[in-house]
Amino acid sequence: MDPIKIESTVPAEKIHHIIEEIPIKKDVKISYEEYENRFRYVFSLNKEQIDKDYFFLDALTKFVQEMIIKFYTDDIISISLDRKLGMIDGEKRIEIIQDVKEVLISNTLFLKEKQIIQREIFDYFIEHKTLIIDGYLKFRSKGFHDLVEKSIELVLGDFQLEVEYNEFIDTLKFLIESQTPEIDLINIVLKDGDYILMDSSFKEIDNNHISMILEELYYGEVSEGDVLLSTVIALSPTNIVMHLGDESKRKDDLTSILEEIFGEKMKICKGCIDCKI
Repeated sequence: MDPIKIESTVPAEKIHHIIEEIPIKKDVKISYEEYENRFRYVFSLNKEQIDKDYFFLDALTKFVQEMIIKFYTDDIISISLDRKLGMIDGEKRIEIIQDVKEVLISNTLFLKEKQIIQREIFDYFIEHKTLIIDGYLKFRSKGFHDLVEKSIELVLGDFQLEVEYNEFIDTLKFLIESQTPEIDLINIVLKDGDYILMDSSFKEIDNNHISMILEELYYGEVSEGDVLLSTVIALSPTNIVMHLGDESKRKDDLTSILEEIFGEKMKICKGCIDCKI
């Protein structure tokens, strides 16, 4: 098989570790040329390995994919983000770009789309012996750009959920801060998987009326957590103690939400005599 040439703006020292990971590297002769700020990598099979053409092209296909994701996607993702969101915070931009790249290298997400890209590059190598990555991305790789867009949409969906969640928490914080506390202390005891609300004397707090109101508002689709959270917010206690009982009982979403809302006002108890009520 004729040598395959791959041209890029990425210098050899940056991709050396990727080349070292090529599965059939021991069967491949690799040379390197530099000219006009471009770098050409020439790959050829050793003569005695002529029966490995498929594995050779498959390895180079994956090599090109990894180069694109590692060195080219930041700019592609950034341009798309500007188009979709406008200018966003630098730290958040970096986080989103990294999350998108994680999707691109995932072994469980968008597998069909990734197979299409592999086929695109593999077929390109069959027809052409030179691939200029910059030009390929600009003019040929529709599949890759489609994958990037889908990955961005997935990450932005999670990002939007995070924004909405933070707004929800901020609203509840404001509500708590603007209210006068109705009670000094609430004890929340976890027993047999259920939460029990108690006052400072460990007398159970009756919140049936809140449960009934929520059921009317949401047509009966109300969880125990919804009732507990609404009760705690309505009472706006000065302090909260969450009695989890022991280390084996991990904090759940409800506990985390209460911690975010009440901050230092909330304490976690992992073992006391009252945890065994």
